[in-house]
Amino acid sequence: MAKQYGKIMTVWFGNRPTIVVSDYGSVWEVLVTKSSDFASRSMTYRSKFMTAGWRTLSTLHFSDAWYNLRKGAQSSFFHPANVLAQTPFQESDVQQMIRSIGEEATENDGVVNPLPHIRKGVVRLIGRLCFGPDFREDEYFVEAMDVIIEDTIKQMSVKSVADFFPFLRHIPGFNRPFLEAYKLKRRIEDLISPFLDQYHSPSSSSSLFEMFILAVDSTSLTIAWALVFLIHDQQIQDKLYKELIGLEYYGKEGALGLEQSRCRHNCYGEPLCMLHDPAVWKEADHFDPERFLQDAAGRPQGKLRDREEEDAAICMTAMERSFFPFGAGRRICAGMELAKPHVALGLGNLVKAFQWSSACEGKLTS
Repeated sequence: MAKQYGKIMTVWFGNRPTIVVSDYGSVWEVLVTKSSDFASRSMTYRSKFMTAGWRTLSTLHFSDAWYNLRKGAQSSFFHPANVLAQTPFQESDVQQMIRSIGEEATENDGVVNPLPHIRKGVVRLIGRLCFGPDFREDEYFVEAMDVIIEDTIKQMSVKSVADFFPFLRHIPGFNRPFLEAYKLKRRIEDLISPFLDQYHSPSSSSSLFEMFILAVDSTSLTIAWALVFLIHDQQIQDKLYKELIGLEYYGKEGALGLEQSRCRHNCYGEPLCMLHDPAVWKEADHFDPERFLQDAAGRPQGKLRDREEEDAAICMTAMERSFFPFGAGRRICAGMELAKPHVALGLGNLVKAFQWSSACEGKLTS
C-alpha cells in the first residue's frame, strides 16, 4: 500500500481514522521526537471489558496514572535483579520445551509443531515474574492461560461493526461480540484471582493478563518465525548450529554473534515495509541476519545503500532509526530486556537440539 499511496496514509475503519506511517524518518518523529503528542491510545469499546475500563499499561492514555503504572512495572516485574533471577528457571524451562518437542517428534515420525511448546515456556516465565518462583509447577494454569490467550487473540482479531459504532452494543444480534468479551473477562478473572490476595484492585487481573498476552504472543511468534526463515535457508541454519556448539548458555548478551543478529532480523512487531525498504538496506528482501553484525570499524555489515563511505556512527544511527522491534519513545516495550535473552536462549537451544526442515501434509520433505 505504501508504494501506491505513499509512506504516510490515512485508513478509515468506520468513523475511526488510522494514520499509517512507513517512512523510518517519520516513524522516528512520531515515536521519539514528538512522542508526547502520540503516546495516548484510542481503543475499541469491546476492549474495555478485558482492560478494566482501559486502565492497563497498554491502554491508558499518556498521563500521571500511566507513568506511575509503568514505573511500578519496571521497578518490580522487570527490575534487572528480577530478570537476572529468572536465568536458571529459563534454562530449566527451555530444557523442558526441548524434551516435549522431542517426544512429539518421536510420536509423529519427526513432524512437530513447536509453537505451542514455545508459548507454554513463555507463560511459565511470566508466571514466575508475577507469582513467584514456585509458579512453574502449576501446569493447569499454564495450559489454561495458553488457551485463554489464544481465544482472546482470535476474538479481538475479528472486527465487528459495533466496534466502530458502540451504540450498537445495545441492539440484540450486534451485542454478541460484547457478550463474548465479557465471558472472556470472567474466565481471566477466575484463572488469575486465586493467585492474588484479598486486597488486590479490580484492575489487577487485567493488568497481569496483559503481561501474559503481550509477552506470549510476541515472543513465541518471534522464535517461530525465526525457525521459518532458518528452515528456508539451511546454510544459515548450519552456520548458526556450528556457532552454538560448545556454548553453555545462549542468552548472554554478546555470547552469540549470528544468534543475536538472527533474533534482530525477525523481531515481532517491526513494520515489514521498513525492514524491506531498499532505500535503507542493500538486498532488502534477502534473508541476511549478519547484516546486523558490526565489522572491525564498528560499521553495520548491512551497510546502507550508497552510503559505504560514511563513518560508523552515521551508519549505526541510520540503521537503528529504521529498526524498532520493541517500539521507541515513551511507549517502548517495558519487557524488552526480559524478551531479548529469552528469545536468544530459546532459539539457540532449538537449533542446537534439532535439525529443522519443512513438513508437507504431515510428512518430512527432502
